[in-house]
Amino acid sequence: RAGGAMTMAFTAPLAIIGVKAVKSFASFEKQMDAVLAVTQATEEEFDQLGGLAKHMGETTIFTAVQAAEAMRAFGLAGFETNEIMGALGPTLNLAAAGSMDMGTAADIAAKVTRGYGIAAEDTTHAMDVLTKAFTTANTDLSELGGAFKMVGPVAKTAGVSFEMTTAALQTMADAGIIGSMSGRQLRRSLLRLVNPPGDAAKALDKLGVTTTDTSGRLLPFDQIVEDLEPHLRDTAAMAEIFGTIAMPGMVAILSKGSDELREMTAELEEAGGTGQRIADVMVDNVAGAFVLFTSAMEGVWLAIGKS
Repeated sequence: RAGGAMTMAFTAPLAIIGVKAVKSFASFEKQMDAVLAVTQATEEEFDQLGGLAKHMGETTIFTAVQAAEAMRAFGLAGFETNEIMGALGPTLNLAAAGSMDMGTAADIAAKVTRGYGIAAEDTTHAMDVLTKAFTTANTDLSELGGAFKMVGPVAKTAGVSFEMTTAALQTMADAGIIGSMSGRQLRRSLLRLVNPPGDAAKALDKLGVTTTDTSGRLLPFDQIVEDLEPHLRDTAAMAEIFGTIAMPGMVAILSKGSDELREMTAELEEAGGTGQRIADVMVDNVAGAFVLFTSAMEGVWLAIGKS
């Protein structure tokens, strides 16, 4: 009996470890199969993706499964394998700063960057801009993502820079206009400035404000804001130019003024490193150290589970 009890005392914990390890590896393998399905990666590329996901799981506050979920989100957005690998680190910082899981953060980042036509090599900067925006204005990553979903392609086509569009959305957020609402209002405003309908065209002409060049392209957005600033209190004119739906957002931007818009834009242009800095702060505590420890242990579970 004593021998049997000793055997049980020894083998039971091993069985528990084995079950946990197998479950961890099974979950990881399942998620990586989903990555393969959407990326159509070669065997070599797939091995690289799997290795990176495991490394993320061992060395960061996120698990390998979460890293794989982020890879799948980028794959669904049409990112190539090398683009996914380049975007994963910045996405980790974005997720940590936004207190969000990597899969959700990757989905938002992918849709924002693809919707705005941002090149793969500029993805890191774009994520730093987003991080700077939601950590310095009355909004969060999900709300910014919802806003860009509405306005991104239109702003890009109109020639408004990513940073200036973000600054405009920050200004609206500080006025309580957030998420898809702010995106719709800014989109509608830009469209009415590019091609003013009858009443809007008459109001702009009466104010002596020009919004497009001789080719019909939108003039610099900050310049238009500057030209409209003196007429902010002309409520009737503002309503005619932007319509009652988009007017609140543009009034918020005009109230802050062109100088503030340019200053905020410049700060976002210099946002490099913001994501990494904030992510480091988020884990620089006892709780963060414990999470990093458990992440390191995940590598052990995956190795045991695989064997």
